[in-house]
Amino acid sequence: MRELFIEFEKNRYEWAFDAKHDFMSRFQLYDAEGVTPNQEKVVLSVYGPTQVGKTTLILNLLGVKEEAIDEISSFLRGKREIGQSATVTVTSYSVSATEDYVLTLPNQEPEVIQSTDILEERLSALRIDVEAGRIDSLAPVRIALPKSYFEQADVAIELLDLPGIESAEERELRHVERCVNHWIPRSHICLIVNGAGDLTFLRDIGMTHLQHWYDYPDNFYVVLTRAYSPESVKRRLRDKSISNETDLRAYYHREIGDILGRPPGTVYPVEIGASMHRLEPDAREIAQSILNELRARIEQTDYRHVSFSFLTGYYAEVVRQSDEEIRHITEDLDVAERELAGLNKRMEKLKEKIEDQVGDFGNQAIELVSKIDHFKMVHEVIHNRESKEVLIDVALIQAQHTKSRTALNAAFSQAISMLEKSLDEDVEMINQLLNTIYFELDYVDSTRLQVTHPGEIQFFAWDDSKVDRYFSQKNYEAQMDWMKKYLLEETMRLSKLVYDEAKHIYKQLQDISETFSSNRVRLDIRYTHEMDMLKVELNEAEQSVIQLQERLTSTKERWEEDLVHAQQYRSFFIEHFAKRQQELLRQAMSDDIQERYSAGLYLYTLGRDAEEIIQALGCPNGNETSHDSGRRAL
Repeated sequence: MRELFIEFEKNRYEWAFDAKHDFMSRFQLYDAEGVTPNQEKVVLSVYGPTQVGKTTLILNLLGVKEEAIDEISSFLRGKREIGQSATVTVTSYSVSATEDYVLTLPNQEPEVIQSTDILEERLSALRIDVEAGRIDSLAPVRIALPKSYFEQADVAIELLDLPGIESAEERELRHVERCVNHWIPRSHICLIVNGAGDLTFLRDIGMTHLQHWYDYPDNFYVVLTRAYSPESVKRRLRDKSISNETDLRAYYHREIGDILGRPPGTVYPVEIGASMHRLEPDAREIAQSILNELRARIEQTDYRHVSFSFLTGYYAEVVRQSDEEIRHITEDLDVAERELAGLNKRMEKLKEKIEDQVGDFGNQAIELVSKIDHFKMVHEVIHNRESKEVLIDVALIQAQHTKSRTALNAAFSQAISMLEKSLDEDVEMINQLLNTIYFELDYVDSTRLQVTHPGEIQFFAWDDSKVDRYFSQKNYEAQMDWMKKYLLEETMRLSKLVYDEAKHIYKQLQDISETFSSNRVRLDIRYTHEMDMLKVELNEAEQSVIQLQERLTSTKERWEEDLVHAQQYRSFFIEHFAKRQQELLRQAMSDDIQERYSAGLYLYTLGRDAEEIIQALGCPNGNETSHDSGRRAL
């Protein structure tokens, strides 16, 4: 029969925990199982920075005798100096079965430690191992203290001392973050401990699972150490505006509320250790009363109530997390859309640039070829012998009939002028054409080339006969032919100088044209590559926007399912209650007497247990009172 009662107590709430697991496992996105305490006893974690009396508070709550607290606190620092973080990893304290210390490291067998010096050495080595990454387990380091140090032999809670991230060394930071993120959600109660002199700490906590601690007053308690030390509190104690624990808690409640901009929930202003004895009797009485209230509340905590009532905050937490995740995705989508819009603008500008530069380049390439061809035609005409002869013949027409020295010299003087004018015009035409090439074509990059003028025609072989008129036609024509031949050769010599110089420039222009063509090809290649790269960026940006839009739509739908599901937690308990009730009713009809008795025992408590649990769950999203809906369901 005794075994039957033991089994009954063990399995009495199994249906409720099944309902809880069933409820939590059906969330789409919300990690319910990862943020819910599952232990079937009260697990209390303590979080806060170093040097605020955290260890002293922990030992006090565990029931360690006051005279032993200072001794234990000193060696638990593991040779760390005052002001440095002493808790390097999660630590759990308990009562030893003997007068020895027992140290159990993660994944190791318990080690009996027979002196505080050895224990201090072990804790110092533990810190070195954590810093070096040799110990990365999230399991707590367990320290059992000699039983004579405790006021009673049994400790009803598991108390976890968490390392404070605000005081962690840089090398410990990652491990500390993992420890806090793992154990805070897995604790039924978390004590946030800090000195009363820095209340802004409560506003600035950055850890994910602690940021909204004030929304869960049943699960997070604020413990303010040295709460009687601030001058503002001392003054109020002296003038009796704070005369009891209610006044003191109301004062800190207002101060913290002003900082947070909302009610802070449960606050315990305490004084512990040696500083407690320095208080005036009235203040010491207030401090002891609040500390006793904190200890009593922890000892009287029902893990079942905490475990199940924790579900009532899921709706608000799902709303918060969904809003936060959707906000992050929306922000990412906004950034991606802005990036896509920027890339589209870049693409438009690049297209315009290509159209302007490449199109202009193409037009100029055609223009350059045309001008070079024109230049070739002009410079070849310069050294044309026939054209020079025609000019000379035109100038000599009158002299052919006059047959006088004066007429002959005048005719050749006119021929020279005509030839020099023609040569000047040719040089000017060439240079003007070169100017248009250099000034009108933007992409021709060359030193400016110009044809130089060869100078005047040097013709001194005038007819120097003394007789003004020729008596012999034959002699006159011979003189004219000789002078014509001489002038033509002199003119061709000068035009040859211009021609050779222009020919050299023509070859340079051909080289420029080839370079110009090569530059255009390179420009085409460069812009093609730039366009291809930008297209890849655009494609990636478009895909990113599409994926984020799909993710946003999917996330909203799935979070909406979670929001609907989060309001149904009571129905899961009612469903599992009804299922358990039907099983027990069938069992009550069994032929086996022990089974019938066992079923009756469970049925006797089932209704009351179910009502208490469902009442503890409260009302989903405030639609009806939990009393009415729970009664109606049962």
